[in-house]
Amino acid sequence: MSGDQKQVLRLWIELLGRSNAIKKDLDARLRSEFGQSLSRFDLLSALHRAGPDGLRASELSQFLLVTDGATSQLTPPLIREGLVEREPCPNDRRSVLFRLTPQGSALFERMADRHREWVCERFEGFSEDEVGVLLALARRIEAPLSRQARERAAA
Repeated sequence: MSGDQKQVLRLWIELLGRSNAIKKDLDARLRSEFGQSLSRFDLLSALHRAGPDGLRASELSQFLLVTDGATSQLTPPLIREGLVEREPCPNDRRSVLFRLTPQGSALFERMADRHREWVCERFEGFSEDEVGVLLALARRIEAPLSRQARERAAA
């Protein structure tokens, strides 16, 4: 293994460690302040972005990058708490549609405000320019993956 490869692996481990630490911190804060996990927050966020039309169960799973089983585990407690509603799809009675309730929307908006504050706290030591540089560098990581995916699809 070359020195460059070792550096890349060190970078990957560092990025993964920092990302996991931030996710754990956000999860703990959401649980403490709102009684909700980061996974539930992500689900509420997806439904909030979907608006009043909601999302089919399969769309919700794709949006969250989880299996249908994971979505099936997350939604029942949110429904019982009155945050999410579930109903058959009008166009396809075999599918279900999930939407935020007004209570769920209000809770999500409060959670989103705090989530934003907590994430910004993690980057307080960076100037606006430094954040811009980090963002640009992070986006460059995607470029080779996108190119490789296009090449695999074309093959």
